[in-house]
Amino acid sequence: MDNFIIIDLFEKVEVDELVSQFGNCSWRSGSVNGGHPYKLNAEMLREGLYSTLDQKIADTCVKSKEITDFTFATSLTSTIFSRTGVGGQYPLHNDAGSLGHYSMTTFLCEPDEYDGGELNLCLNGSIEKFKLEKGKSIVYSTGVPHSVGKVTKGERIVAVNWIVSGYADQDIRNCMRNLGKMMSYYDKFGEDTSELSYEEMMNHPHFLLQNTIAGFERRFHTNKSRGIE
Repeated sequence: MDNFIIIDLFEKVEVDELVSQFGNCSWRSGSVNGGHPYKLNAEMLREGLYSTLDQKIADTCVKSKEITDFTFATSLTSTIFSRTGVGGQYPLHNDAGSLGHYSMTTFLCEPDEYDGGELNLCLNGSIEKFKLEKGKSIVYSTGVPHSVGKVTKGERIVAVNWIVSGYADQDIRNCMRNLGKMMSYYDKFGEDTSELSYEEMMNHPHFLLQNTIAGFERRFHTNKSRGIE
């Protein structure tokens, strides 16, 4: 089972433009918004320029085929813009299941701009540490326990969102992901079926695969918008 993906969501120049606006925004302690009592960070207030910056994240996610193919997204939460300075951290915790099926952290500064501050994910019985380049995002299952290590130098800047999938069941998402990979293979390497008879086409693997995917969508998808709202 795929627990996470890492994608290039933004060009670095786009991140620089986004972060350049942060000085014009208001911030408050992240602990006010709930979560672990020892979550030590600052989060942008949802006023002023916030809606413009949040929309930039949403618009970019809508265009990401990697996000769509991995999550089957129907909606994206509002963004939490987070700044974690020296001494800041977020101890081990689980995100609330009501937030969505996938959690996404987008890194808005370079790894060498701060020490510590790794995103630690508990995957398959071990801890994996992630400290990605500016503009890269990691999308992972919301049920994965995780933490943010203590920052010992500099400042960690990220954007956090949660994604709701059109398929609530993880096994169904895995099946749809595999069916999608098979369809991509047929679309790229498949034979020309335009001259097949009706009977031949009805029994052709490509047509049967299309029917299977459509059946899964009718039976299991929530029937919301297929794009991220």
